[in-house]
Amino acid sequence: MATLPDIYKRLDEVSDRLSTRSRALALGLIAFFWTILTSNSELAKRFSQAFKSQLLGVAGLAILALLFDFLHYAVAYYYANNVRKEAEASTTHQAKYDYTHPLYRMQDVCFYMKQICVFLGSVGLLVLLFIQLSKD
Repeated sequence: MATLPDIYKRLDEVSDRLSTRSRALALGLIAFFWTILTSNSELAKRFSQAFKSQLLGVAGLAILALLFDFLHYAVAYYYANNVRKEAEASTTHQAKYDYTHPLYRMQDVCFYMKQICVFLGSVGLLVLLFIQLSKD
């Protein structure tokens, strides 16, 4: 049976891996977009001409995912630093995290939004590739 410390450790590991994978996928989507947009190959030109606005949407989702990733860590740092200051000012040198605090909740929102943006961008790109390949 897992103890709370085990569960916390596992959640920390998994959330870090999710964030790393999301970041890598988002950068990959942007790299793919840039490659297709700047390539001289006929296939890439046909693909970018046929789906230019959709590809911009995919790249936009990837950039949005990176922004949510940054905000996730920036807000987490800011909130944790505030709790640290509270603990330092306390005679017991302890403080509680307020799970209802807007900054704490914003961390969760940003964490989930980056996953959603990367997922939608990746699925969108796969759909566009499938459509293009079915034409050729």
